[in-house]
This record gives sequence, structure tokens and C-alpha cells, in this order.
Amino acid sequence: MDAIQSYLLRLMEGSDKRFVIPVYQRNYDWKKEQCETLMEDLISIYRNNIPSHFFGSIVFVGEELASGTEFCIIDGQQRLTTISLLLLAIYNYVTENNIETQIINPRKIKDSYLVDEYAPDELKLKLKLAKNDKDAYEKLFSHDTLVENSSVTGNYNYFYTRISHMEPAELDKLFSAIQKLIIVKISINPSHGDDPQLIFESLNSTGLGLEEADKVRNFILMGLNSELQTKYYNEYWAKIETLTSHNVSTFLRYYLAIKEQKLWQTDKLYKYFKTYVIANNLNNDISILLKDLLKYANYYNYVINTDGISGYKGSLTKIKMLDFSIVYPFAMELFEALDNNLISEKDLDEIFLYIESYMARRIICGIDSGSLNKMFAFMGKNIKDMMSKEKVSYLVAFKYILLNKVGHYRFPRDNEFEEKFLSKDVYNTKSNYKKYFLAELENYDNKEKIDVYGQLDSGELTIEHIMPQTLNEPWKNELGENYSKIHEEYLHTFGNLTLTGYNSKYSNLSFKEKCSIEKGFNESRLYLNKFVSQQTCWTKDTMEERAHVLFERALKIWKLPDSSFTKTNEDDWIGLDEDNIDYTGKSICQYKFLTELTPISDWTSMYKDVCKSLFLLDRSSFISFVNADFPENKTIKKRFNTTNTGMRNPFMVDSDVYIELNLNTQTKIEMLRVLFAHFNIDFQDLSFKLKATSENE
Repeated sequence: MDAIQSYLLRLMEGSDKRFVIPVYQRNYDWKKEQCETLMEDLISIYRNNIPSHFFGSIVFVGEELASGTEFCIIDGQQRLTTISLLLLAIYNYVTENNIETQIINPRKIKDSYLVDEYAPDELKLKLKLAKNDKDAYEKLFSHDTLVENSSVTGNYNYFYTRISHMEPAELDKLFSAIQKLIIVKISINPSHGDDPQLIFESLNSTGLGLEEADKVRNFILMGLNSELQTKYYNEYWAKIETLTSHNVSTFLRYYLAIKEQKLWQTDKLYKYFKTYVIANNLNNDISILLKDLLKYANYYNYVINTDGISGYKGSLTKIKMLDFSIVYPFAMELFEALDNNLISEKDLDEIFLYIESYMARRIICGIDSGSLNKMFAFMGKNIKDMMSKEKVSYLVAFKYILLNKVGHYRFPRDNEFEEKFLSKDVYNTKSNYKKYFLAELENYDNKEKIDVYGQLDSGELTIEHIMPQTLNEPWKNELGENYSKIHEEYLHTFGNLTLTGYNSKYSNLSFKEKCSIEKGFNESRLYLNKFVSQQTCWTKDTMEERAHVLFERALKIWKLPDSSFTKTNEDDWIGLDEDNIDYTGKSICQYKFLTELTPISDWTSMYKDVCKSLFLLDRSSFISFVNADFPENKTIKKRFNTTNTGMRNPFMVDSDVYIELNLNTQTKIEMLRVLFAHFNIDFQDLSFKLKATSENE
């Protein structure tokens, strides 16, 4: 690698030079603000008589061709493109307006820095931009209709307008300032052992950051020759960008989750993607990797662009509506399973229906879904493992695993669902949640579906409290002497909420008036108002009765999976990552942490040992964990603390570090997961061997 200081225009000068922006590079994205800064810097140079101005580095791989030298730009395209736009604006302004200056030679600007007049048409422009930028740049020269909404066109127009207000003498000074721009030109020679990717990473570790997907794209394509870069970009990467709606970073995060069963942070995506590729030797044949990425990009496209009202399309649409993107990695795996004939379309419909039911029941029961990211990332692997061990179908394995989730991951049973449904303050949940529940309750089993979402958005329908939010005397009388308590308990529940088309200004009318007014309950054709229209009064009893009626409908909408399967082959080993295990009644005989195998007689001893090992592994990290506040989970402070005060069975890990041992096995497992997450240790690094079934019994 050679690094030489040079004037920028010296690098650009010469008709036999070509500056090529590779297809893997991001689009030109300098904004007007950055162009303004450049202009101000140039003005400062000539006003203050500054002899030179450093303009960054230009990194390239140079290749000698019969027609001249081709520079493949690794880093610096933003600066090189911007200066080219400024030079073109100067050239066009001077020639179009017959401006005469002392220094500027328009023909030299064009022939030396911008165009090779004698080259074939496709090679005339010395700067060859990538993708969408190429067309916008070429049209600036051809004077065809310009490409609007392009940074190339916008910045050119800015420069042209700015210099049009300058006198000829000032234009000369501006050009002289451009001549003073100094760069470090860095020539990379792969044949001499230079690694363009490593150099690129180093250069982009600071400054205007790249998207993680940009880094991944560059990593994949940069090591290829120019022909293969163009071929693979067009055949694979451009299609991946389109299929993912240009949200490639998110797609890659889900892709890695499927491949590695780990959901990496987006800002570390490139690092872990690179590690994954190298560890699996996928960099030896990039086409295999790109084919696989394209396959999963198609699955991702099915997930994000499959709108519909029935089957898996309906469930997917509603899962997206509820903002549960945590499901997406597993959803992509389901489409792969469909492709591989592991499931039928009927199975797919059923699985998505149960996922929808799972999420809906958890919302009603107030169970936080933030912890489900990892569960869904592991789901596909867990299903395939069970299929192999138990010789069951994909659908059977899925239903068994989902039904056997425990703790925070549980699928709420009918009794829990009923209890929470009847008392749920649904009105003060997220707007998309309450719209969803009311829409589903309205449209279930209706031949003519109501566009609840659209009519709510347009104002044709409103969410109505039958018993109003503010009680007047007629309503107090209707509710009876306990009106205040009834109002507090039932106001925002399913039993008292409906959809209506009448004007909200009537909301405080008596119940009988709400029924009889124009567009009132008696005229309503909505299912949600059928029960209401049949009542003569609205009391605590009618609200409870209606809530039970709606709950019976809810049971049909948000079904519990039906599964009669019972495991016959109990796993010898189970991992901390397997969250579908009920540890009740199970006994441990060994555990493995990292690479060390340890015989053990009980869960408490294992818990003590692992906590002690984590402390010895990183004392400061353990102490920081113990000293943390955990406002989202205050029970953690009762189980890890600097004192044993309030602990029923404390164990001293070290001086001023205590853990609570009086916990059931399930809670011990949950606390270890919390600790492992804090230490950033993979859950798979801890596993347990259970005693044989007869021993457990």
C-alpha cells in the first residue's frame, strides 16, 4: 500500500483516467449542508490566502488497461463526486453565459477533469458512479430531463445557483481554491498482500458512518474482480435490497438469528456477520452465500408484504399491525419449512393462527413480550430437534413446544385468559391493540367484514363507552348506590366498550337515548351492538353478562392449540437456552458450564456453584450487577444484594455479595438467564443432565 500526498486535481487530471465507484458502494449521499460547508471552506481559503487545505483521503485500487488507468474507488467517492459536480457547475455556468475570466479555462476543466472526448460514449465520462447515481450524473452532461430527488442533481443545482451570484474575479478565486485542495492518495495493491476490506474497515471506523448492511455488502463484494462485483450485485444484492424494501440491516439481523440462534444488536451486525461467514468458510464461494441470502430475502418479503384477511395472510397482517416483529425470524423459517415440504399450507395457516392467539392472549394477560426475541429465534431449531428425537411432524412439535412454555413465555390458559379478559382496561392499551381486539370481536365469523380500522381512522366509527366516562345524574340512578365503584371497575373493560357511528357529542346521553337516537344501538348492524340493543337498562349485571358473551367469542378467535402429544424420550441434557422446560419435579445429576463437567446432587448446589464461577470469571461485572437498581424488576434486588438483610436463605459469594437460595428451581433458572445476559454469556454455555425418570419418581 502506497500513501502519497497530492493535489486532488492532479489525481483527476488526464483524459486516460477513469474513476469507477464499485456497485457495492452506497449511493452518493452528501447533503446540501455538507456542500455549503465545502463552499465556505473554499471561500475561506482564498479570502485568507491559505496555501493549501486538506480534503481527506482517496483510497483506490489502480489497474492499467489498454485505454488508460482505471481507479476503483474504495473510499472517497463522496468527495470525488462532489468536486466533479462543482467543476461541472463552473464549466456549464461559464460556457452558457459566455463568462470571461483570467484563470478559468472551461475547455481544460471539461477535458482534463470530467470528460474524455475521444473515448467511446460509454467511457466518455471519467467518473462512473454506481446504481441510481449514474443516470442522474449522466443527464447533467446530456442536458436531458434531470433526475429529480437525487442528491447528485440537488447538489449540482446548489453549486450552480451559488456560483451564478459570483463575479468573474471571484470565480477565478474559487477555482484557485479548488486547486489548493490536498488529499492523501492511497494506492492498494492486492497482489502485494494489501487487503482492501481491512483498509476499508479502518477508514470507516470513524466519520460519517455506514449502515451495517453497507459494511456487509462491501465485505461480500469487495474482494471480487470488477466483473464479478457487477454480476453478483445485479443477480443477488440488488434483488435483496428490493425484496427487503431496502431495510437490509434488519433482514440480516433476522438471517443471523436463524443461522446462529442469536439475535445480535443491530449496531454489531457487521462484526458478527463477518464472523459467521468466516467460521463457516462461506467466503470461499461467495455465490453460495448470496444464493442463501436471496432465498431468505424472499421469505422476508413474504412476511413484510403479505397483506390479506384470511389464513396465514390474515394472521401475518395482524401480527404486523400489532408491531410484533419479534416473530419475523421464525416466520421466515416457516416459509422455508413450506418450501421443504415440512409443512403444508394448511399447517402454515394453523401455526400463524396460534402465534396470533399466543400474542393476543399475552396482551390481555399483561405479559411483557420483550423477552420473546430469543424464544422465536430458537423456535425453528427447537422444533427440528424435537422432530428428530421424537419422530413427530413439524406441526405437532410446534404445538407441543408452544403449549409447554412456562413463566414469562407461557401460553395463557383459558382460566387466566378469562380472568384478565373480564377485567382488562382495554381502552387504555396501545391504540393499535384496542382497535385490533374490537375489530376481531366484531368480524369473527361474519360473512360481511367491517373495515373497522379504516372507519375508525376516517371517523365513520368511534370507540364508545356505553356507560360514559363522566356520570350525570340519570346514569348514577341507573347504576345504583354503588355507581362510583361500578364506574371505576367497569368503565374501560370489554363489557362496556363498543363501536358506534353516532356523534360522540351524544356520549353522555342516557342508555335509552343512546339506543333510540339516529345511528344509535337500536339501528346498528354491528355484532358488538347486538347484545346492547336487546337491553332495557345498563347496569353492573348487564356489563358482566356482555363481557362473558364476548369472552365466549374470544375463545373461538384466540384458540389454545390442541395437543395430545406426550414426550417419550426425555432429553439427557437440557440447556439454559431451552425455555420450554418445566423443571417441576425434575432432579439434576450433572451440569456443564463452558467446558467443565461437574457432578451435582441438587439444583441449589448447582446454582451456588455457577454464581460463584461467574463471580470469579469477572468480579467487577458481578459487583456492578449486584449494585444495579433494576427498576423494571425489583425482585432481582431481593435475590442479589450487598447485604443479606431480608434474605431467607442467603449465600455469601464474597464479602458484601450475597445471593438468595430460597427459590424454586424455575426461578433459579430465570435468575441464571438474567445473570448470563448481563455477562453477555451465551445461554448454550450452561446445560444440565437430569436423573433418569425412575430416579425422579
